[in-house]
Amino acid sequence: MVMTGDYPEYRELEWKRTRRPAGHRPAPQAASLGNVGVAGASGAGRFYLGLVQRVETGLAWSAVGNINPRAYVVNPGYLTPPTSVQYYFSARGDYRTDTVSATDAVAQLVATDPGTKRGQGFVRAVLINAFNRAAAIRVNTTVLTRNDSAA
Repeated sequence: MVMTGDYPEYRELEWKRTRRPAGHRPAPQAASLGNVGVAGASGAGRFYLGLVQRVETGLAWSAVGNINPRAYVVNPGYLTPPTSVQYYFSARGDYRTDTVSATDAVAQLVATDPGTKRGQGFVRAVLINAFNRAAAIRVNTTVLTRNDSAA
């Protein structure tokens, strides 16, 4: 199926990567979450301790930019041939952001107010990314070509 604005003739066999590139698909991120909690009671009230381990896989991305195909493809007869087509400078999904893992901890104490029937107070402490794991999760995937950078 050819859609308006699509120029299949401007995708030569040597440009395999431009039409149906091979490689990893930029699929959704996979994430795993584990949670361990402990609850208990003391004279001061109820307390909760929790530990969460998160792991998220990196995202695949490709180096893609726009080029002017007229220097590479002879116009097969279009009245106005395209001046810009998408071109993959790398295999699909050739690059990947880092895998992220983080350990979070929480401690909470809930105490009833003895002067009221239902009054409660609580103190909660949360530690996010306890081991300070860092990863590149947002990268600039822009590929500037002569077609894009004309000012």
